[in-house]
Amino acid sequence: MYARNSPFIHINRLNNDAIFSHHPSGLEDLLMHLAQRMHEPRVNPLNENLVSSLPEITITDLSKIPAGKNECVICLTKYELNEKAILLPCTDMFHTECIKNWFKNQNSCPLCKFKINERTINGLN
Repeated sequence: MYARNSPFIHINRLNNDAIFSHHPSGLEDLLMHLAQRMHEPRVNPLNENLVSSLPEITITDLSKIPAGKNECVICLTKYELNEKAILLPCTDMFHTECIKNWFKNQNSCPLCKFKINERTINGLN
């Protein structure tokens, strides 16, 4: 709801809706709310069934890995022969265990932020 000539915003704590308010503590409420939320981790895990459907590869030829992509950006370790890795739909690659752990909290590529979902995974199969 909009209140004319009001410089303050009030956060309804029940549903996090922002409304304009004439109440002087509205700005204080907004700042407190933002400060509290700023330090909360944003957890948006990828469904375990989707994670298990990602194609796993075995690294058999290091020379086929593009220049500049020869290490996992999650653990910062160079890929080695016969290691298991997962190639995402965005073509970024990560050690299998690294990306599985990543997907416990996030549903996007840690490098390019490409959103991983059923539709983008099915495009691989």
